[in-house]
Amino acid sequence: MSDRLALVDAIEDAGIEHGKAVKIASVIFDAIYQNVATRGDVQASEASLRSEMHGGFGAMEGRFARQDVAIERLRSTARELESRITLRLGGIIAAAVAIIVAAQHLWPVH
Repeated sequence: MSDRLALVDAIEDAGIEHGKAVKIASVIFDAIYQNVATRGDVQASEASLRSEMHGGFGAMEGRFARQDVAIERLRSTARELESRITLRLGGIIAAAVAIIVAAQHLWPVH
């Protein structure tokens, strides 16, 4: 209330009569208080945002965990394929060497 009275005094000092100064001050204060958030409003908004962010991050963490599982499966499959390819390539090289050795025995170089 002292702020309202200080505003009334300032308006009166500007040359406006007391009754009009009171009305002007009341309109100004009503406009301010209707558009200003209280501490409780801010705290409720913060709590709501935290809740939404936590839920959003939780969902993202779940997606990241699923992606990590999928990536690990891909890596495991790649390791299996690498092993199979290595074994097959080794078999092909061994067969090629055996063919070359057999060919040298069958057709000796003179």
